[in-house]
Amino acid sequence: MAPGQPVPTVTTSPSTSSVFDLARAQTLLSTVFDEERGELQKELDAANATLARMREEHKEAEAGLYKSKKREQQDVESVINEYDADLGSKDEEYQAVSTAHGNRLHV
Repeated sequence: MAPGQPVPTVTTSPSTSSVFDLARAQTLLSTVFDEERGELQKELDAANATLARMREEHKEAEAGLYKSKKREQQDVESVINEYDADLGSKDEEYQAVSTAHGNRLHV
Protein backbone atom coordinates (compact mmCIF):
# COMPACT_ATOMS: atom_id res chain seq x y z
CA MET A 1 0.00 0.00 0.00
CA ALA A 2 1.41 3.33 -1.00
CA PRO A 3 1.58 6.26 1.33
CA GLY A 4 -1.24 8.68 0.98
CA GLN A 5 -3.71 6.14 -0.43
CA PRO A 6 -6.89 5.57 1.52
CA VAL A 7 -7.11 2.40 3.58
CA PRO A 8 -9.69 0.04 2.16
CA THR A 9 -12.54 -0.72 4.59
CA VAL A 10 -14.08 -4.08 5.11
CA THR A 11 -17.78 -4.21 5.64
CA THR A 12 -19.05 -6.84 8.00
CA SER A 13 -22.66 -7.00 7.00
CA PRO A 14 -24.03 -10.44 7.71
CA SER A 15 -24.68 -12.58 4.74
CA THR A 16 -28.01 -14.26 4.27
CA SER A 17 -26.53 -17.69 4.96
CA SER A 18 -24.98 -16.62 8.28
CA VAL A 19 -28.29 -15.08 9.42
CA PHE A 20 -30.05 -18.31 8.44
CA ASP A 21 -27.43 -20.36 10.34
CA LEU A 22 -27.89 -18.17 13.40
CA ALA A 23 -31.66 -18.61 13.30
CA ARG A 24 -31.27 -22.39 12.94
CA ALA A 25 -28.86 -22.48 15.88
CA GLN A 26 -31.27 -20.47 18.05
CA THR A 27 -34.14 -22.79 17.10
CA LEU A 28 -32.02 -25.84 17.86
CA LEU A 29 -30.94 -24.43 21.22
CA SER A 30 -34.51 -23.54 22.06
CA THR A 31 -35.65 -27.07 21.21
CA VAL A 32 -32.89 -28.64 23.31
CA PHE A 33 -33.71 -26.30 26.19
CA ASP A 34 -37.42 -27.14 25.97
CA GLU A 35 -36.68 -30.88 25.95
CA GLU A 36 -34.35 -30.64 28.95
CA ARG A 37 -36.84 -28.44 30.77
CA GLY A 38 -39.60 -30.97 30.08
CA GLU A 39 -37.47 -33.83 31.42
CA LEU A 40 -36.56 -31.84 34.52
CA GLN A 41 -40.22 -30.92 35.07
CA LYS A 42 -41.15 -34.62 34.91
CA GLU A 43 -38.44 -35.42 37.47
CA LEU A 44 -39.64 -32.59 39.70
CA ASP A 45 -43.27 -33.75 39.47
CA ALA A 46 -42.24 -37.32 40.35
CA ALA A 47 -40.16 -36.09 43.30
CA ASN A 48 -43.07 -33.93 44.55
CA ALA A 49 -45.45 -36.90 44.29
CA THR A 50 -43.00 -39.08 46.24
CA LEU A 51 -42.60 -36.37 48.86
CA ALA A 52 -46.37 -36.01 49.26
CA ARG A 53 -46.78 -39.79 49.61
CA MET A 54 -43.97 -40.01 52.17
CA ARG A 55 -45.40 -37.10 54.19
CA GLU A 56 -48.77 -38.84 54.33
CA GLU A 57 -47.19 -42.14 55.41
CA HIS A 58 -45.14 -40.45 58.10
CA LYS A 59 -48.12 -38.43 59.26
CA GLU A 60 -50.07 -41.67 59.79
CA ALA A 61 -47.12 -43.31 61.56
CA GLU A 62 -46.67 -40.26 63.79
CA ALA A 63 -50.36 -40.31 64.72
CA GLY A 64 -50.07 -44.00 65.64
CA LEU A 65 -47.00 -43.35 67.76
CA TYR A 66 -48.71 -40.43 69.49
CA LYS A 67 -51.70 -42.65 70.38
CA SER A 68 -49.35 -45.33 71.66
CA LYS A 69 -47.48 -42.78 73.77
CA LYS A 70 -50.72 -41.47 75.30
CA ARG A 71 -51.86 -45.02 76.07
CA GLU A 72 -48.54 -45.81 77.77
CA GLN A 73 -48.71 -42.58 79.78
CA GLN A 74 -52.20 -43.48 80.95
CA ASP A 75 -50.99 -46.97 81.92
CA VAL A 76 -48.10 -45.48 83.93
CA GLU A 77 -50.44 -43.04 85.66
CA SER A 78 -52.78 -45.91 86.52
CA VAL A 79 -49.93 -47.93 88.03
CA ILE A 80 -48.75 -44.89 90.02
CA ASN A 81 -52.29 -44.28 91.35
CA GLU A 82 -52.58 -47.96 92.27
CA TYR A 83 -49.22 -47.79 94.05
CA ASP A 84 -50.21 -44.64 95.94
CA ALA A 85 -53.51 -46.21 97.04
CA ASP A 86 -51.77 -49.41 98.12
CA LEU A 87 -49.06 -47.48 99.96
CA GLY A 88 -51.73 -45.36 101.66
CA SER A 89 -53.59 -48.42 102.91
CA LYS A 90 -50.32 -50.01 104.08
CA ASP A 91 -49.44 -46.81 105.92
CA GLU A 92 -52.84 -46.78 107.63
CA GLU A 93 -52.37 -50.44 108.58
CA TYR A 94 -48.90 -49.67 109.92
CA GLN A 95 -50.19 -46.73 111.93
CA ALA A 96 -52.95 -48.89 113.41
CA VAL A 97 -50.53 -51.69 114.34
CA SER A 98 -48.00 -49.19 115.66
CA THR A 99 -50.63 -47.49 117.78
CA ALA A 100 -51.95 -50.84 119.07
CA HIS A 101 -48.46 -52.01 119.84
CA GLY A 102 -47.61 -48.73 121.57
CA ASN A 103 -50.73 -48.97 123.72
CA ARG A 104 -49.81 -52.49 124.82
CA LEU A 105 -46.41 -51.36 125.95
CA HIS A 106 -47.88 -48.64 128.17
CA VAL A 107 -50.46 -50.84 129.85
